[in-house]
Amino acid sequence: MFKEPRQEIRREFRTLVLLATCADPNAYNLAVTLMNLRLLRQHVARPLIVATACRPPANEVLLQLDAVLLAPCAAARGYDSGLWQQAVRWALSVGLWAHASEVILINDSVLGPLSPITVPAGVSFGAVWASHIGSSSVSMYSNGVMHSHAFVDFWNRTHFYCAKYGSMQTLEGQLAQRYLRAGFQCSTYTNNINELSQPTLTPRRLPFYKHKNPPHDLHSLYAANGMLPDPASLTIGRRPVLEPCAISNNSVARHRSRQ
Repeated sequence: MFKEPRQEIRREFRTLVLLATCADPNAYNLAVTLMNLRLLRQHVARPLIVATACRPPANEVLLQLDAVLLAPCAAARGYDSGLWQQAVRWALSVGLWAHASEVILINDSVLGPLSPITVPAGVSFGAVWASHIGSSSVSMYSNGVMHSHAFVDFWNRTHFYCAKYGSMQTLEGQLAQRYLRAGFQCSTYTNNINELSQPTLTPRRLPFYKHKNPPHDLHSLYAANGMLPDPASLTIGRRPVLEPCAISNNSVARHRSRQ
């Protein structure tokens, strides 16, 4: 453990935020992380923010975090999944998990939330597509889910492969079905992956913004101007609304029949 949360934070927090950070950050990644931390503080109810990384973060980031977990570099080979797994196991072992009312898993490829957000009942994802999670860059779990056997067992026991595709298969390809089989509600801000990757296609306002998406490719803007845009400019169209995950009952039933 590189930085322990203060006792008053341990007593008063409500939402546990687990942030998977870039293994080899540059000035752009630093700017995105700092803005993300500001948005999380602004729009999430009483957060305790834990970053997991393979090396100590920059001092300006360290000051904005409640806790920092230095994970083995082997964990980063599981990409975000491996880093989140280290944070979940740590929070369980030190008793923080038992006191949390909800948990948000997020990486440093998204900015947000762009407005105040409430974690709904069940499990929620940024995008669902073709009966699997289209983007696991942010997911939210309510009290009943995060303290369930389905959640704890998954993060304690799953082996995340040492490749991006394997990690995506293990995480994105199983999450929605896993929680539906356990009887939980599954919701998403869009069942159309194109609305996350190209949000200008329809006037839909999403609460999280993928950093290289049009119309504001943040990486290109930062390279040109040395700064990120105002987060308020990243909201597009109508107010974000959660909808049921478009996962067919037949898909879940097939999984049940194999158990």
